[in-house]
Amino acid sequence: MLPEDENDETADFPGEEAIEQAFIAAAAGKLPLDQAEVSENQYGVRIYRWPSPCEAVGALTASIHEGEITLGTDTFHDHINARAYEVRTQSPARDELATCIASVTVQLADEIMRGERIFSVSYDETGRATSSGMSPRDVWEQRLGEERWKPASQRFWDWHGEVFRD
Repeated sequence: MLPEDENDETADFPGEEAIEQAFIAAAAGKLPLDQAEVSENQYGVRIYRWPSPCEAVGALTASIHEGEITLGTDTFHDHINARAYEVRTQSPARDELATCIASVTVQLADEIMRGERIFSVSYDETGRATSSGMSPRDVWEQRLGEERWKPASQRFWDWHGEVFRD
């Protein structure tokens, strides 16, 4: 069972090795693991990296940490751990936590690579980026018609390239 107190930093969450083994198992057949560049940073964090065909997205990285996987691109990142909404809704037992974190990460990575996630960057009047985010494509498409959701300058990309709104 997960800790009662979500702020309990001493909780025994899965280590990097358990998270990575679960990630590899979940990714098999769903993500192109054979195309991933695998490295370790200066802190010993294992990183799986897939270059995107879209320069603005840059690459998709999955960084394996104790208790979580950080999934990110040049415009967004997300910490997928026991506190992530998608993990909590599955109510995993402690011994299923690494598998659940890995499964949620792989699902999201697969959606990104299939172009089912849209990345956005908003800019101020000087052209400086002010915010960025990621949205499921269907939600993005629904919001396109909303007047309140039209910043003066905003651009959108999916895994394959820039996405234009009409």
